[in-house]
Amino acid sequence: MIEPKAASRLVWAGPATVEQIAENLQARRRTVVKLPASYHHALSMRLFQSTRARGVMDLSGDARLLERIAALDGLDSLRALVEPMQEEGARVRLRSPFPHLFFYQPVGRPRSTTNYHNAGGALVKTMLAEVSEAA
Repeated sequence: MIEPKAASRLVWAGPATVEQIAENLQARRRTVVKLPASYHHALSMRLFQSTRARGVMDLSGDARLLERIAALDGLDSLRALVEPMQEEGARVRLRSPFPHLFFYQPVGRPRSTTNYHNAGGALVKTMLAEVSEAA
C-alpha cells in the first residue's frame, strides 16, 4: 500500500498560496489551507444559495467545486488550480466554520504527464517528457 505524503499546512495569502498548492498537487502532497473565518458566511451563501446559511459545512468534490469556491471575491486566484486539478484528478474538501480547504489525490490515480510552474505570477502548463525504464 502506498503511504500518502505528509500534509502541507498553509494559511491563505492569495496567489502565493495558489502557487504552493499547485506545487503540492504536482508532488501529490496533501495540502490544507486555512481561510480567514470571515469567508464562512460567504462560502455558505455561495454553495447553498437556495437554503439558509449553514452553520457547519463539509463538502468534497472535484475541480467544479473549486470553481464555485473561486467565484468569491478574494478567492478568485484559486481559479488557476482548476485545470491542474482536472489533470491530476485531484479533489478538494471544504470544512467550515473556521474554513479550511483540503487538496488531495485519490489513492491509485496515475500521475499526470503535465507540469505546472509559476511564470510571471501565472501558472503555466508544460508537458513532462516520458521516461521509460529498462526492465
